[in-house]
This record gives sequence, structure tokens and C-alpha cells, in this order.
Amino acid sequence: MNLTALKISPLQNFKGHEARKLDAIYVHQNKHFGSDALMNQLQAIASLYRIDVIRDKYYSTPWIQDCFCFTPDGKVLADNHFYGQEYADIHGLEYKYIDHKESQFIQKFVAGGNLLFVTDKDGKKVAITARNLEGLSEVEGYEEEFGVDKVISLPHVDYHADLFVTPIGDNKILIANDDLMLKQLDEMLDKALDYMHKHPNDEDIEQIELFTTCLIESLYDFREVVGKYYYKGADEKAAKQLENEGFEVIRIPSRIYNFNDWNDNSYYEKISHQLNYSNAITFKNRKNEPVLIIGKSDFPRKCGLTPEISKKLGIDFEDAFKKSVYPHVKPENIHFITGDKKMPISNILENFKGGLHCMCVELPEYNLPIKVDLV
Repeated sequence: MNLTALKISPLQNFKGHEARKLDAIYVHQNKHFGSDALMNQLQAIASLYRIDVIRDKYYSTPWIQDCFCFTPDGKVLADNHFYGQEYADIHGLEYKYIDHKESQFIQKFVAGGNLLFVTDKDGKKVAITARNLEGLSEVEGYEEEFGVDKVISLPHVDYHADLFVTPIGDNKILIANDDLMLKQLDEMLDKALDYMHKHPNDEDIEQIELFTTCLIESLYDFREVVGKYYYKGADEKAAKQLENEGFEVIRIPSRIYNFNDWNDNSYYEKISHQLNYSNAITFKNRKNEPVLIIGKSDFPRKCGLTPEISKKLGIDFEDAFKKSVYPHVKPENIHFITGDKKMPISNILENFKGGLHCMCVELPEYNLPIKVDLV
């Protein structure tokens, strides 16, 4: 099939990366990361909202979110390593070819995971990005190229902005807050200790003790990491900056992470997430409510929190997250997917530094006369 020969209507009313109605979720099905199990689970959830999952097997990287930069004025920017022209022709997008050797603009090309487009309370288009370790922004001064009225450069809180910032539309932004996660872990530990004190002869007491010990160690480690983090407090600085720009910011407990090597100067790439609920696919359902699809964390299971123990102790990480974002996102509109047993999404996040959102591109809803499957 000659993909470039397809005639597609131009994209209308593109609204960037904040939650909006979608036509499809575009995914690179890497043979190691994008297993059939992961794709099938994503398709099962997406189909509930009449959203297609387009599986592409041709890209050399699983991080499809970082291959393209979609701008609010209907452009898609991509470097010459990827099939951006064909993609643009299929989906009716204006395409700007970026070449590493020939284009100066490539110096300002920003991976999609570090460039989130939102609409502010005044209806203006805004690009949210995170500064690098040197405190520099890759986007400032390029408002016209990226089709926005303003650029907001947040402090460096994580490897990419989509690992701690989740725009959900209607001028609302969820942002990870490490102090809230520490508080949540403290409260969970109190519950576990209280249960052990009241039920010393419980048939599962040994399993509960194992979980409690793991929780104590994890809480100690995470508190130490947060205290030593070079950008300590950067999450709150980012939240206040967004509030000063007029956004409604909802602080949430959504990350548990560690560093692999304290002495490595490039340690920001060494961040290893045991849990990250900020890296989510976001969109609006037919009732115009935000929906989140999130990679399931294996942290609770590794700590020994079985479904039975979870019920006894009243401890559930996913339920705790749902409560933290309510009423901004309804519990029934939050979905967690596991992926393949041999390579669950949590292992991908922890070992390869990328999550579910990094592996997908949200394609906004518009009149698409031809459905194309690139498999």
C-alpha cells in the first residue's frame, strides 16, 4: 500500500496532549515491550470508549511518544529516524521534516514525553515542558514553531514531564507530590502495625509481617531518596509555578522511585520507578469526563501484598490513587493494565525508564474517512 497516496481530510480542532476525545491510540508493538497481551489489554479498554488501537511494528524504538511532536496548530514534527511523512499523510497532518544534519530546528526538537500541550483558562495554547539538569529549556523562544501562545518550563522533576505531570483538561493538571506519597506510605504502615497488634494469631500473620517489613524498608529508602534528591522540593515548585499560571493543580501521591548510583552525575537517567501512576494515557469519554489508562505497578505484589492481605489490612495502592484524584477523575474512569507476565509494564518502567504513555501516541478525534492499520 502506498501510504503517501491516501487522501485524508485535515485535522480539525486539535487540542494537544490534555485529555480530549480520541479517535485512536497509536502504539509501537516492540517484540519485547509491546507484547500481544499488553496490546490486547489496551484494546479491550479502548474499545469501551470506541477508540481504536493502531499497532505499528516498524519503528526501531518502543518509545513512540518521543518520536513525534504534535502541535496544536495541526503539525507533526519528527526527526529523520522515523516515518513521520507517511504518518502525517495518513492522518491529515501538516508535516515538518526535521533532519539531524540539515535543520537547525532539530536542536529544539523535544521528545513528546517532555512536551505537553494544554489550553489555559483563557483559551490560549500552552506548551508545558521540563528544564534539563542545567536548568535550560528546549522550547522557550519557539512558540511559533510549536503553535502555542506560551511556553511554561517547569523545574527538572523527572526524566520527562509526562512522568510527573498529567493534564486532564478543563484547566486541571495532576502533578506528582513526593511528600504525599511518603504520608500515604506512613498511613499504610500504621494500618499494618495496628492490625498485627490487634490480630497476633491471624492465620496470615507471617505474610503480614513480611509485607510490613518490606513497607518499613521501602518507606525508609524512599524518604532517604527524596531527602537526597538534587532537586528536592522541585515537585512543589513545579506545582506552584503552574498555579501561578492560572491552572488548577491537584497534587497526588503517584511515584515511588530510587536511584541506582548516587555518584553518577547523570543520575536523573538512573531514576528507577517502582510505581508511577502519572505516566498515563488520558482522554475524554462521551460524557466529557477525563479517563486514565495507567500501567499497573508490581511494587505491592513484590512487597507481599496479596489480594487477601490487602483486604484484611484495608491497604490498596490503586484505590488510594483513585481517592487522591477524586472527584476530578471518577474511579470507574481509571484503568490499570498489566501487560505480559514475562515482561509486565511495571518491569518496563523500572528497568527501561519508560511507561505506558511513553509507548503510545494519542490521536485526537476527527473525521477520518479511511481506517488504516499499519501492522
